[in-house]
Amino acid sequence: DKSPDNALAVCQQLAKKHERVKLYQHPDKENHGASPSRNLGIEKSTGDFIAFLDADDYFLSNRFDAEKELFKNPKVEGVYGAL
Repeated sequence: DKSPDNALAVCQQLAKKHERVKLYQHPDKENHGASPSRNLGIEKSTGDFIAFLDADDYFLSNRFDAEKELFKNPKVEGVYGAL
């Protein structure tokens, strides 16, 4: 969301290199903050699941193993986890 650290250029390169990477910006290309930017991502999403990964975070390879098990239960509609 208009980060001053060259993140847009990095994301543009990733989107060119990887078909699965989609890059979206607010229509006015201005900084709207984290919540509106996440809402834009949710609005544009096409997958079954959504996870947030901030710049200072990382996912381990087994990050979603427990959630995969929970979603096998048809009564489960969402999972929230904070570490």
